[in-house]
Amino acid sequence: TVVADQQQEARRVLEASQPLRYPEDNDARRRYITATVKVRLHQQGFRERVLEAYNQQCALCRLRHPELLDAAHIIPDGEPGGVPIVPNGLSLCRLHHGAFDRFLIGIRPDYTVEVRKSVLEEHDGPMLRHGLQEAHNQRILIPGPAHLRPSTDLLERRYERFQRVG
Repeated sequence: TVVADQQQEARRVLEASQPLRYPEDNDARRRYITATVKVRLHQQGFRERVLEAYNQQCALCRLRHPELLDAAHIIPDGEPGGVPIVPNGLSLCRLHHGAFDRFLIGIRPDYTVEVRKSVLEEHDGPMLRHGLQEAHNQRILIPGPAHLRPSTDLLERRYERFQRVG
């Protein structure tokens, strides 16, 4: 019986190491799904112009690693007014970009950060405390030239959405 059990276990291991079989179609694993992808050709130029306007740093935490920075749209580019121009952009690190896109943080038209109340009340560790909560009521870094600063009209529109979500 010990030999029979060992043989049965060996068969299970061998079967588990074999590729999956699809009785209805042996070529199923070779099929590809065709998808339509919308490519935003302006993105690289937009990113370069926004990061340059902010001196290659995050407008919130001042992180200076361009490989960790994004050009965040104030009004998304698929919406009316979401044009790829610097006044519709913010240089944000990946953490702050994600928080901005998901309305965990908002930026008022006076360039002040507001953290959603529920996030301010959380207790989750140092990244939450230092990365998000401490940004509350802080002013963002803005470009020197007025024509490169975030549009207060666009920030107002975005901030109204932040308030509705939060």
